[in-house]
Amino acid sequence: MSIVVSGQVMHKNMQLRQIDIKDGLSENIVLSILEDRHGFIWVGTYDGLDKYDGYNFKIYRDEFLINKNSSNNRIYSVRNFANGKLNVIKDEGCYIFDPKTETAKYLNNEFESAPRITSHSDDNKYWIVTENANLYHCNQQTEDCTVYKSPLEETYIEKSLWSTSLFSSHENRVFYTNNLGTVVSFDKTTKKFNFFETGLNPSAYFTNACLDGFGNIWQSSVLGKLIMFNTKEDTFSQVLDLNEFFPKIEINDIYHDEKFDAILICTKKHGLISFDYTSRNFIQYHIEAPGKKSLTSESVITVLRDSKNVLWIGTDQHGLLIHDANREKFNAINPSRHNKYLSLRMPRKFAGDDYGNVWIGTNNLGLWKFNLEKDELDIYTNNSNPDFMKDNSAIQLYAEKNELWIGHNGEGISIIDIPSLKLKKSIILKSQDERIKDNNVIWNFLRDKKGRMWIGTRAAGLYRIDNQEIKHFHSFNTELSYNNIMSSNQLNDGTILITTRIGGVYKWIESEDDFVRVYPNEDSLVIAPKALEVDYKNRIWMGTDGRGVYVLDKDFKLLKHLNSAQGNLMSDVTCSFLEDKNGNMWVSTNHGISKINIGENINEIKTAHYSSFDGLTSDEFMTGAYLKTDSTFWMGNISGVNYFNPENIPTNDYMYTSYISNIEVNDNHLFPDTNYYYVNDIKLKHNQNSILFEYNTIGYTIPEETYYSFRLKGLNDEWSSPSNRVITRFTNLSPGNYSFELKCRNYDGVWNETPINFDFEIETPFWKRSWFRLLICFLIAALTTGIIRFRVQQFRKREKLKNKYKAELTEMEMTALRSQINPHFLFNTLNSINNYILRNEGDKASKYLVKFSSLMRTILSNSSKKYISLTDELKALQLYIEMENMRFTNAFEYFINIDSSINPDEINIAPMLVQPFVENAIWHGLLHKEGDKTLEINITNHDKERLKISIVDNGVGREKSNALKSSAKKGKSYGMKLTQKRIDLLNSHFQSGNTKSLVEVVDLNIKDHGTSGTIINIIIPKL
Repeated sequence: MSIVVSGQVMHKNMQLRQIDIKDGLSENIVLSILEDRHGFIWVGTYDGLDKYDGYNFKIYRDEFLINKNSSNNRIYSVRNFANGKLNVIKDEGCYIFDPKTETAKYLNNEFESAPRITSHSDDNKYWIVTENANLYHCNQQTEDCTVYKSPLEETYIEKSLWSTSLFSSHENRVFYTNNLGTVVSFDKTTKKFNFFETGLNPSAYFTNACLDGFGNIWQSSVLGKLIMFNTKEDTFSQVLDLNEFFPKIEINDIYHDEKFDAILICTKKHGLISFDYTSRNFIQYHIEAPGKKSLTSESVITVLRDSKNVLWIGTDQHGLLIHDANREKFNAINPSRHNKYLSLRMPRKFAGDDYGNVWIGTNNLGLWKFNLEKDELDIYTNNSNPDFMKDNSAIQLYAEKNELWIGHNGEGISIIDIPSLKLKKSIILKSQDERIKDNNVIWNFLRDKKGRMWIGTRAAGLYRIDNQEIKHFHSFNTELSYNNIMSSNQLNDGTILITTRIGGVYKWIESEDDFVRVYPNEDSLVIAPKALEVDYKNRIWMGTDGRGVYVLDKDFKLLKHLNSAQGNLMSDVTCSFLEDKNGNMWVSTNHGISKINIGENINEIKTAHYSSFDGLTSDEFMTGAYLKTDSTFWMGNISGVNYFNPENIPTNDYMYTSYISNIEVNDNHLFPDTNYYYVNDIKLKHNQNSILFEYNTIGYTIPEETYYSFRLKGLNDEWSSPSNRVITRFTNLSPGNYSFELKCRNYDGVWNETPINFDFEIETPFWKRSWFRLLICFLIAALTTGIIRFRVQQFRKREKLKNKYKAELTEMEMTALRSQINPHFLFNTLNSINNYILRNEGDKASKYLVKFSSLMRTILSNSSKKYISLTDELKALQLYIEMENMRFTNAFEYFINIDSSINPDEINIAPMLVQPFVENAIWHGLLHKEGDKTLEINITNHDKERLKISIVDNGVGREKSNALKSSAKKGKSYGMKLTQKRIDLLNSHFQSGNTKSLVEVVDLNIKDHGTSGTIINIIIPKL
């Protein structure tokens, strides 16, 4: 046995996402983690077994209360079986859990000694080691078991030993270990046991074990021992005491990380440690729950790396911590790891020196120095270095050779010697112009190709230091329109460019010792430049405060305007530029970082966007806080500093698998309390034609950045537009066969083009099926034979009645027409026109003739229709009354009253139905009366279905009228009788009692009504 003490320890941070009880986890103490063969994550906690699908947790507790002696819901261990079932260990013993049926079976009652640990076998069986060290080989289907008695049975009982691990199907042997570190092997061929002692002090308390990539067994003790058993040589070949590297270490668990071929060691106070058993080196990850303000590392209980390379960390108090290396695209400086009291926020400027240091300037947190290779972080403040840190500000930095220039916030410039950190020189910039105030706030540095230093200020314009000469340029002695110098840069040909807060871009004209504005050319275009960069093609990139990015050529002509509306930027507020060797421009904004590549064609633009989802400490970046050192880019935001290699930005190429988590039919769960993952190919009734699908992806994901596309084959073969919605509904589906297909895209834009599908059928109702239709046809044929004679007879009878009705109706209509335009009426009309002409009353003759022609046209038009609107009937009636009144020199007054609830345009009646009654009232009632004569037509609702038309006259009444007609011996009028026959004919057609028509005649007398006359009520259906 050899003792290994060599090796080195490196320290690293992890960008973590926390999931705890607020997200649905049953308890924040996580004891075990497992990924099943489908990709679901199973979490054993102090309060149940949780299944996590990437979005939601489902908790199982009652399923494990089979044993009445259960005192708690603690799930200590979860393991996979080959048939998809899970082995679950609790205080009271061992369970087999079926995720498909969501049921558990308690195993302890079936063995002579309680099962401790299980492991699946390659032959569709599983192994169990019990409390007395015996082995059982069990069939997963029949659950029949073969027992192999261990020679350590009595020893286990006497010394209170227990097994800590079990490994099966390992070179035809089964291995298990115990708390003393003993390794027991069982030969599957010879059926013999062998065991190997560690030779260590019995106080070494071993709790966990794992297999490495070579098949060796590693065991860990609680107090920091790590031993390896070589399964090929059957010897303990290595022993490590981790206390030599990590004092007072306590180990909770160990796990073989196949991704990096290392042993992950879960500790109580030393975070997570990765041990490379080939190089003997350690990497210590200081695990802290996000937002936890403490230097002490999280107590890590267990760990799992899933098939997507996501690391799941179970903690003692803070639930699950998740590390996705594919999301860790950007590294970050973590000051609290070096000193728990440090916090780096809102860096203003970076500078890189020749010693591998990156200097970070802040507004009021001092000057910071970070060495990435040495993992060292130092801070210089007014308290520690008052000679060159006159205040705690370092707004601008510039490093060259051994010098670091520091621009302060009101205290001028300090120049220090980097190796000695001694002040070499202080420069106070003072303007000779009294109009320039607040001129000591340094905004930017530029060393031009002639060795001159240009110093931009916040409000005092620009200073130039050339050897010992200092010259001042500002808006009062140059063409500069503003004194706020936002940025400065230099073209490849040496041309110096600066930008001002509002003025735009200015070029230095050496011969004139002045500046000239080169962009924008129009005063009307107001832009607020914040950053300036020149790319490898000598194009000028100008970032603005709200208008995106302007790309100019070397002659300052606009090539392209990039903005968020086009999708080229995360935000239109741009802060800095860095160009990589592939010509990609990395643009920081106040909403993340955008990578932009402009091809040979200016319109060929490729972009990629990164945000806090990708590991940025914040999405809001600082203007001017950027740096390129060798292959590393540095960008500062309001929460700190991110650094990255643009060539090594990882992409998650893993194709997510989506699954259906819920189905509702007609707003009801299809199968309540059922795992829909195992459901497919169902039949629905014809009225179950509204179906809702809820879905997501399996395993760790970012819901906001995961997109889905679906289609319902049988309805539409087109894929839907990508969306991060996780629910869709289809309604009013016709009977038929359907297949719902779903695919998803991960947060890096990689689609899984192999969709999942859910097949279902909506049954055709029985009355639309072939057999039912054939039955109906048979019944119809049978019935037709029996009733055909009856139908023929009825048909003939109906035809006779129909023909009779048509004939009578035609005759009535023609008679009605004749009654309205009878010769007597025509004679009187023409005679009246003649009299007007003879009396030289041409206007009256013309007016009368116009009314007569209009009446004739109306009568002829209406007579061709079966029904006309009440409006048309009243128009014709009014024409007739007006003509009659003119003929008799306006001998009577008339009124037509319509109830306000009646719309005459919406009611139809038979044409020429009312006129005969009106004619009778005029000729036989009013014309024989002396004095005032009045005709009133009132139209009201008789009931909901019928209309009431009342014709009221104050004439002589029917009795006197009949007497006058008899004495006159005139021709008999058939108008009213004819109308009554038409009404009778209508009643024979409309046989319903609700629509029956009738005519009522009521005599008025002076005794009862104060006047004489007649009322005729015509009640007809509303058509």
